[in-house]
Amino acid sequence: MGLYDYMFGDQEEVDAAPKPETMYGFTSEGLDQEAQKYAELVQIPETTWKDVGNVALDFTPIIGDIKGGYETVQMIGDELDKEDPNWYLIGAMGGLGAAATIIGLVPGAGDAAAKAIMAGARSMADGAGKVADALPKYDPNTLGSMGGNMFSGSTPAVKQTEEVFGSNQGPALEPNLPPEIGPNRRVDTRLPAAVSKDDTLQTGAMVSDGDALMSGNKNMGDNFAMMAENYPGLKNLWSEDVAETGANYTNRMKDNIISLYDMSDKLGIAEDSAKWYQGANRIANGLSDRFGIGPEKASGVLAVMSPQKDWFQNVALGERLIKHHTELGPNAPWTQAMDDITTTVPVSRKKQGNTSFQDKKNGLVLDRIKGKNWGELETPMEKAMWLRAYDEAHFGKAHREISPEGDILGYSLNNSGAQTPLVHQGFGAIAKAVRILEGDGTLAAISPELGGNHKVRNFFNNIFTPDSPYDVTVDTHQIAAGLMRPLGSGAVEVQHGLNGANIKGNPARWSNDGKADSGMAGNYGLYFDATTEAAQLRGVLPREMQSISWEQLRTLFPQTLKNNKQFVASTEAIWRMVDDKQLTADGARNMIIAEAEKLGAGGAPSWKSYVGNRRDIGIATAGLVGAAGIATADEANMEEDGFASIPR
Repeated sequence: MGLYDYMFGDQEEVDAAPKPETMYGFTSEGLDQEAQKYAELVQIPETTWKDVGNVALDFTPIIGDIKGGYETVQMIGDELDKEDPNWYLIGAMGGLGAAATIIGLVPGAGDAAAKAIMAGARSMADGAGKVADALPKYDPNTLGSMGGNMFSGSTPAVKQTEEVFGSNQGPALEPNLPPEIGPNRRVDTRLPAAVSKDDTLQTGAMVSDGDALMSGNKNMGDNFAMMAENYPGLKNLWSEDVAETGANYTNRMKDNIISLYDMSDKLGIAEDSAKWYQGANRIANGLSDRFGIGPEKASGVLAVMSPQKDWFQNVALGERLIKHHTELGPNAPWTQAMDDITTTVPVSRKKQGNTSFQDKKNGLVLDRIKGKNWGELETPMEKAMWLRAYDEAHFGKAHREISPEGDILGYSLNNSGAQTPLVHQGFGAIAKAVRILEGDGTLAAISPELGGNHKVRNFFNNIFTPDSPYDVTVDTHQIAAGLMRPLGSGAVEVQHGLNGANIKGNPARWSNDGKADSGMAGNYGLYFDATTEAAQLRGVLPREMQSISWEQLRTLFPQTLKNNKQFVASTEAIWRMVDDKQLTADGARNMIIAEAEKLGAGGAPSWKSYVGNRRDIGIATAGLVGAAGIATADEANMEEDGFASIPR
């Protein structure tokens, strides 16, 4: 129950609702007092557009581009007086600062209207303060004297809202989505068995949220009890009411994520960190234009090459693969260097006594491709192995950092100042990328290659359609953000979050009961909802909240701290103090942040202070080798204007 409903809703519902320990700084008793005070001061049935408009006026006194001689309050009022108000327009006129208050002051603003108000407000912010820039299909020639007829076409405002945001409660979508968000711009992020059997794997309507999780898994009570027992900090949030427990867990995760957002905001990083997926989209489009493959394929390659890779390596591997696949001619030969790299056992694999190319069935594939030209290869797996051997043999391991906006920066360096080595993706993932590149480029063809993991499918949508509000990329870092702990990819909490996998011998067991019907695996939906709700509270898109908290988490808990057993143990101990009611959640977060900062973490990321040359990945500048760092070992040390140059 929201603050507005709590204060002004039906009394029986208010009495029955669980009382939070605190809300916006109020205790339960204090909130009751505030509710009574507001009830005496505000008569909801008599709330008018003037109340709403005056709030907006405080934040946005002038709307110069469409004002037409009327005050903002008058324009919002005129729209609210209509039988079918344009909620998107109202949000755009009010702006982000007033959006939440407008939603609260308008009793008739349902879920779809609220989403439209927030979307309009957000578009207003992104449009440099001009309402005309925030409005879709805006035609100034149709603007009436009272601000009506803002949109070209005759689609009613409510229908516009439903088409964009869906008419259902929560983030669920309807199948008949517009091109901006629908099946040709978005894949399903969960795959019920009935859909996967069809092998279309996409309707563009299904999301991997908490509702899908809770409705599909019949063992959520046991799952939540397991989390309370094994996840430090959640013990006192469990109750016999499954829905209440889910809400409690989500709220704790939301508060943890918001604390990282606020930390980022204070450091002056949030505004830039919000651009990560806009930058990713720019990179995908740049690769598309540069190699002529289409943005769908470029986004798909980046998505399938992402597991267990940071973004810098992800982009470098994607660029290398696309470049080799599209530029190698059929006569490109298997070389002695490729033979050496596939048979020389590296130090890290001395115990296995072989290379990854020789493992199990891989050895059979290697025997088939040795000595063959690129044009003689037949299967995606053969091509995947050949391409990796080619890259490892002839190109260095250097790769470059990337800014949130998608600029290619300097080489990625470790703490000692040496270049961070690139670690290649597995053959199976590369084979998926090959199939994407050789497919027809439709989402129906790309979707099966994305697999069933929620993370990869959400990641594709975030890259390809970054303005969709229905996708949240939950990876290892975002799970760590939700729990405010320095978790690595092998942590049981991460395995539960990504796919519900259980670690052998660990007593913390997750049940994926109901996955066939819902398509939901693990507790991904909790982190999805936590991130989405945090975004609503701060007036940003879910993908922006995710990238901001993700970036701040990476700086707060770098790999060095994740490997620091003492620090890991101390964070668990701090959250156990919360379980023992010796510490509040706010106190725990403050202590953990302070401990991390003592160890030198929590500052700004390296891209924030970068002052060197920048490059667009979509431009293959003559004399430069690989925007993301394609360079031979010799070339990696040869710099020309900050980039590796081709030796003459």
